Amino acid sequence: LMTRPPRQAQSGAAAVEFALCLPIFMVLAWGLLSFGALFYTQLAVSRAAHDGANAIALLPEGQSAVGSLPQVRSLVQASLASTPIVPGVSGFEGRRQWLIARQDLVITVNDTSTECGSPCVTLRIEYPYGNDVRLLPNIGVPGLGMLSFIPDRLVAKAVVAR
Repeated sequence: LMTRPPRQAQSGAAAVEFALCLPIFMVLAWGLLSFGALFYTQLAVSRAAHDGANAIALLPEGQSAVGSLPQVRSLVQASLASTPIVPGVSGFEGRRQWLIARQDLVITVNDTSTECGSPCVTLRIEYPYGNDVRLLPNIGVPGLGMLSFIPDRLVAKAVVAR
């Protein structure tokens, strides 16, 4: 016949189990949120590269893609500003001004590329994704150190045959 231990022998057991499990669940929640934000931001940067490539494809015959870089840059910035990836700034125009002011947002056009087998144009975007931009910063875990496997720059590239 099994008997239950007295209630006093179990007092605090739930609190100890909670204290042991909480850090694990917090790191898992941080990982889910961080990777979700990372994937969403990468998708937005890739979409902006696609939008810029579409603009390059619609340039008149003979017009240089490199010469049209200011217009392409403006379109890419507008595409990025239409998404909520800019931290702490609300509204399209506020996000666009934030993106224009960033010196580390690199948008380049190479119209001498041969990546597609024939002459083509390559648009490359490097979006800054450091701790000042991320939804959640890197965290330190006792015994593991800093969890810093999220990149500081996100890169997207689009190629257009001309």
